[in-house]
Parts: sequence; structure tokens; C-alpha cells
Amino acid sequence: MNILKTLLFGLIFISCVSYDKKISNKMTRKWIKPTIDIPYLGPKVPHLMSPVFLDKLVIQGNGHGMLVAAHAGSGRFAWKFDAKHGIHGAVILEDNILFGTEGGLIFLLDKKGTKLWDLKLEGGIYSKPTLNNNFVYFLTSDNAVYSINLDTRKIAWKYSRNTIVSIGVLGGSPTIPYKDMLLVGFSDGYLVALHQNTGNLIWEKRLNMSDKFRDVDGMALDGDTLYVSNFDGDLLSLNAEDGSLIWKSENSGGGSSPVVTEDIVFSSSSKGNVEALRKTTGEKLWAFTLKSGFASGLLVLDDVVYFGQNKGPVIGLDIKSGEELFSFPISGTMATPSILDSTLYIISHSGNLNAIKISKPLPY
Repeated sequence: MNILKTLLFGLIFISCVSYDKKISNKMTRKWIKPTIDIPYLGPKVPHLMSPVFLDKLVIQGNGHGMLVAAHAGSGRFAWKFDAKHGIHGAVILEDNILFGTEGGLIFLLDKKGTKLWDLKLEGGIYSKPTLNNNFVYFLTSDNAVYSINLDTRKIAWKYSRNTIVSIGVLGGSPTIPYKDMLLVGFSDGYLVALHQNTGNLIWEKRLNMSDKFRDVDGMALDGDTLYVSNFDGDLLSLNAEDGSLIWKSENSGGGSSPVVTEDIVFSSSSKGNVEALRKTTGEKLWAFTLKSGFASGLLVLDDVVYFGQNKGPVIGLDIKSGEELFSFPISGTMATPSILDSTLYIISHSGNLNAIKISKPLPY
């Protein structure tokens, strides 16, 4: 009888361990709120902004120009601000929210949604602003970079590429401060280093010669190494000092920035893969292939790689193996998720802000 009990306990233990390995997390709906007041029946409008957080408020903009602040716990809206043109990236500046719009307007709002000031630029803004000391940098859709002095609220300098690109995802790349330089990727396939104080050109490197999209769309800095993702091409590791090539992984690039951890760089490829590569050599460690479409920007947290899909659910992968841990259905997305207090927030194609609770299993 004792032997039977021991065998039965062993089988239960093995079953629980297997279940825990396969489903290390689970996702459940916390709430969902529309960021669009009136159903939109026109052409599809992209919603690209990753949510940001301020005093337990989830700040989310959409492609129609509405910025909303929802209470993280309940989803109840604290306020809304109509910027009239699409909002695709925002940053928190002390207790305020700073963002740009497709109409070329920069706004600074306080935490109650009240406008403190605005400033007009010539081109549309599709990327997230970059803060550095008392300056903020914006890349615009007309292949120009602006440095804005936050103390004077005036343009410190402007750099223009003066190039014409027949087709591209204009102004989507983040700008990255490095030492006294500002590193910028453009839709003509060039990586450019500008002097932060003057906007003068220090050096430029041609990275992408694709016949379709040449955009340098995503970048991440890790120490003195810059990882660059081309929309229709490769993932590259470069020396941030001069742009010289360290390694290149073909067909690993995509329209969002790579994510770098201690040993690994993660990339969402426009070919439909999410990939993990050794950051020192570019050796591919694993690749997860989507059933269709492509992945949104990645978020890596607590040994899980989170992302949405343009044609599918939100997915979590094991950071070491690339094995799918869990998924949660939404109506597709092109935005990068954000996480606060074990809840994932992401906007869908339909303009709904989703709050998805991430739960750990009970220990066995």
C-alpha cells in the first residue's frame, strides 16, 4: 500500500512539474477600455504608442490624436486630451507628459491633463521623444532632427538630411545620446552621428541598400555597442564611437528596436520571427516563428519576452528557450507592451487599451 501511495504521489509530482514548466505564467483580462469615443469607419489608422505610467495612471495615445489617462486598477479614465493628430510616443518629464503628434506639434501636459505649453515643428512626429539633460530630441517625417531646449522652449538646432525617399516608414527610429553625440537612423538607410550641442554632422554610415524599405527603424545602446534594426533587412552590431561593424545577422531586422540584456539581444524580424542572438557574436540562440504577420516591439521582463502581433494575440516566450509560455487574444497590435505591477498594458488595432493580468502558478 505504501508503494502504491509513493507511486501515486510521484505521478502527481511529475504532472505538476511538467505543467509548471509548460505554463509558467497565465494571462487574464483585468479590464479593457476604448480610447476612441466614436467608432471610426475610415481607413485603418495605426496605434503605435507604448503606454507610460504616472502616479498609477496609464497614459495612452492613439492614432487619432486622443491621449487618455486611465487608473491602472480600475481602468476608469481620469482625463482625456485631444491633440487632433496621431500620438505614437510619450515620455514622463518629472510630473508631466511630453509627446509629439503627426501634425508636428509638441505638447507638455501636467498630470491632470492640462496643457502647459506647445511648440510647432515642420514635419510629423512618429517616434518617441528622447530626453537628455535639459534637451529633448525629435525625429520628424521629413528626415529632420530637432533639439529643443526645455528651459527656453525653443528650437536649439535642426538637422535635415535633404534626401528624397520614394517609400519608407519615415521618422520611426528613436534618437540615442552617446557621449557628446546624438545617434539617429534615417529612412534613406543611413546612421548619422550629430554633435548634441550644435547638430553638426560628425560621421555617417550607410547601413541599408534594400530595394524596398531602407529605413533604419530601431536602435538600442549597450555600453559602447549600438544594435541597429533595419525594417526590411538585417540586425547589426556596431561600434557606437564610429559606426564600424562588429557583426551582422541577415533577415533579423524589423520595424522596432531590439532589446538588450546581459548576454542576449532580442529582435522582432519583419520576416515573422522573434529571435534571440548572442550579443557579442550574433550567434542565433533560438527563433520563434509566428503563424502569420509580424511581431510588435518586444518587452523583456522577469525571464519572459512579451510582444503583440499585427495578426494575433499577445504572447510570452521563455527567455532561455523561446518556448511559448502563454498567449492572450486581442484584435492585433503594432504597439509595444508596457508592464506595471504584474499587469500588461497594450493598445490594439481597434484602439482599445487592454489591461492583462499576469499571474504566477501556485507552487507545488
